[in-house]
Amino acid sequence: MPASETTAERAQRNGNGAKPQRIEALERANAVRFARADVKRRVTAGEVHVMHAVLDPAVATMTIYDLLRSQRGWGHKKTAWLLSQSGLSESRPCGALTRRQRQLLRHELGRRP
Repeated sequence: MPASETTAERAQRNGNGAKPQRIEALERANAVRFARADVKRRVTAGEVHVMHAVLDPAVATMTIYDLLRSQRGWGHKKTAWLLSQSGLSESRPCGALTRRQRQLLRHELGRRP
């Protein structure tokens, strides 16, 4: 067995078709990143309202700040203002928002032109 042989190469050589755990983890992480990027692109393009995007499982671990910032014309000040009005932390993950917090956010988004 050569010293430079990777786990995947050893598994392939041994006839074991199972992928190493780290490769599977990287593939899952890439899939999540691509899904998040797609949601952010659709929010930026105006295809999806940000309140619908909050419910998307792909953005469950994305911060509410990052999702709000993906809207066209939303910079740091507008996003920080809205979150302070809602009493939400910028680092709050979208998936961790309670029903009450989502309703409050929807109300604040409706007030903002």
